[in-house]
Amino acid sequence: MRKYMFLCCAIFAFTDNVESGRAGKEVEQLPIKVSSSDDVIYETEYKTLEPIIGWSRYSGDCARSISGWKRWWIYTRLKKPLMMKWLDDLRVRIYPANEVYRSLFVQGVYDPNLLVAVMSLLKEGSVLVDIGANMGLFSLLAAKQVGVQGRVLAVEPSSRDFERLVENVKLNGLEEIVTTTRCSISDKAGKVQIAIASEERSGLNTIGREFSSKGVEKLRIEEVEAQTVDQLVLSESLHRLDVLKLDVEGSEVLALKGAQLTIETFRPAIILGSNETTLEACGTHITELATIIRRMHYKAYQIVEDAQHFRLEEVSDIVRCKANVIICLHESVAPPELPQPKQQDFRAMFDEFFQ
Repeated sequence: MRKYMFLCCAIFAFTDNVESGRAGKEVEQLPIKVSSSDDVIYETEYKTLEPIIGWSRYSGDCARSISGWKRWWIYTRLKKPLMMKWLDDLRVRIYPANEVYRSLFVQGVYDPNLLVAVMSLLKEGSVLVDIGANMGLFSLLAAKQVGVQGRVLAVEPSSRDFERLVENVKLNGLEEIVTTTRCSISDKAGKVQIAIASEERSGLNTIGREFSSKGVEKLRIEEVEAQTVDQLVLSESLHRLDVLKLDVEGSEVLALKGAQLTIETFRPAIILGSNETTLEACGTHITELATIIRRMHYKAYQIVEDAQHFRLEEVSDIVRCKANVIICLHESVAPPELPQPKQQDFRAMFDEFFQ
């Protein structure tokens, strides 16, 4: 059925002469605006941040609707960046041949369930430290969530992705809320070498011996300055920290070792990877991660999604946990209630397919 839908949508998209790129081209069924910079601005169909059950099946390499398949077709033909209007009136520059941007353009979101969980931990005036910010999706949404009374510190070591992070922050006029820093995070200061992944898998940059996925091309090695979370928090004069996000592709243990004072002082929620392969590539192990979390008096939770309920569920044994990302809360903190996914309207999907 999926192959049939794909074939039909590809034919529809082709016969509709859907074009991407310069202003003045008409994109049927895709609402657009033209900016003063002569960019085509595509409106996302994903209007409100909410969980999507089974999102990983629709992460941009396929679609859930006719219009989604049309957007997929546009993206496969994309030769240069374009602009997209996203959630909360945010604008994001979309780049070709990249799995995160593809998902963002086709589905309107990337990793929505984790985004929902993280945003549930933030409110107006909160502070987020986003380590491994990449192009800034979490930082942008968090800036809208915390407002002018809050603060977001976005850290990214890759020169390519840091440039895009800075561009997205400036594009949305969020410089007063979001501070961008190019560095790596470890257990001590010094210079480290970062393996930069290919454009398609740009989120996999790592200091480890190998990438978390096999077959990923290594573009180059970049040498960057490393510092600890404790040093970063001190240098930025943070007097509050609500969420510490560590998307560091295997360096989680090192990052936590360099964040002990910060964690003891602020007891933030901690978002971190728990992929055994990437941890071992960086010279650590999942058992060491579990030990550090227990010593900090934190509990680990995983996101559980099913048709009835979307929630955080406590992980009794991190070593056996299959989740690649866990959310850690101090033992004195109860997990928040999460927004629930909308039920799929199969009749509407049926009608759209055959209209």
